Amino acid sequence: MNKAKRIYQHSLFPYFCMFLILFVYHYFIQITFGDEVDYFSKIVGQYSLGEFLSSQYYEWSSRLLIETVLIYVSYWNVWIWKTLNIAFYLLILYSFSYLFNFKNKRLKNWLIFVLVMLYPLLDMSTAGWIATTTNYLWPLVLGLYTFTAIKKYKDNIKIKWYEYILYFLAVLYAANSEQMNVVLLSILSFYIIFFLVNKKSAIFLWIMEALTVAELVFILTCPGNSVRAVAEIGRWMPDFHMLSFLDKVYLGFTDTINIFLSSSNYIFIIFCSILCFCVFIKTKNMWHHFISIIPLGIIFTHCFSEFTEKNNYLRQLSLSALPIDASNYFTHYLYVPLFIYVLLIGSILLSMLVIYDLTFDMLLNTFVLGVGLATRIIMGFSPTLYASNTRTLLFLYMAFIFCTIFMVYRFEEKFNNTNKNVFFIGTGIPLTISSINIIGIIINWKNV
Repeated sequence: MNKAKRIYQHSLFPYFCMFLILFVYHYFIQITFGDEVDYFSKIVGQYSLGEFLSSQYYEWSSRLLIETVLIYVSYWNVWIWKTLNIAFYLLILYSFSYLFNFKNKRLKNWLIFVLVMLYPLLDMSTAGWIATTTNYLWPLVLGLYTFTAIKKYKDNIKIKWYEYILYFLAVLYAANSEQMNVVLLSILSFYIIFFLVNKKSAIFLWIMEALTVAELVFILTCPGNSVRAVAEIGRWMPDFHMLSFLDKVYLGFTDTINIFLSSSNYIFIIFCSILCFCVFIKTKNMWHHFISIIPLGIIFTHCFSEFTEKNNYLRQLSLSALPIDASNYFTHYLYVPLFIYVLLIGSILLSMLVIYDLTFDMLLNTFVLGVGLATRIIMGFSPTLYASNTRTLLFLYMAFIFCTIFMVYRFEEKFNNTNKNVFFIGTGIPLTISSINIIGIIINWKNV
């Protein structure tokens, strides 16, 4: 009994729980649809690797490294992919955990476990399980892992020789994804400037930055990307060329926020709840309290409109948000969703300012959220904004997870016994929701 209790109380127990849930979940996944079934699994044996890569480079995509992995993983036994995918999820937990020095490691790992498991896993099946995870999840995870190198530089921890190899390979794969390339370039540049200001050497960060820039140049000059864009405009958005720069930004922004305001977006709800909770801890100013409640008010108003026919005006406005141009700028109701979404972002930033003041923490969290939001808004410049579905939100989800963990990390010492009870109840509720979410998916696995 005592041994079981010690295992349960161990800081690594959340890793075991995550592995167990993911193992059961992956056990029921069947690879019966998607790009890997229709195309990639048939490449090996029919074409040489050189022929395949040449065809992709000139006719379709710059993701040559990612798609090399994809064709072999699709061809091999499905349990190779399942094992690797579970390992990548565990690497998310490890990487986030390494980035934060909580005094209570068990609390930290449980918090990360809850947040990661609340991510809608079905989003990683929208183009087929193997194709979506290798193109989105794996680059994200490897990019997140490279950020542990920044932490080691910041804390003066020596990087072992084999870690240099692992970081190099991680950047090589992660930067081959357009969205993750933007994230890597932004975060690495941010910390290179930080280390320059603090007169601290960061040679390896410069090397990773150079590798990321080289891959970005490769992406921008790849002829296959242009060919693919033309094909997808005809297939998904024939009037794409008629959209202006601001139209594309508007569509990317409104579509992103509208999805995050849905009733099932538990990560965003938890982020806003903890943000509000931290503001109430930090200050007694009623105006600050009011501002911190605004995001939750918008979320619940938006969610309420999903479940009633009489009060769905806001919901319909959000779903039918059109680009504002010379033909409709005088139609006032079109500005309502934009006003609400700007109010949402503004209240979040002001609440973060209350929590962190004008400090490096405020700058870092704002930058991370900004980069995460940019990775989805930039999809407005692609004709596959809607066709790509919710899988392109992955990077923004992880940005919110990072900022949520950061808030708890900064206020860990401020929780007295009463606050701890409130906090554990607050995290226990989403944990229950997470479990129900996973169980519900497993029960309906035949429909996946």
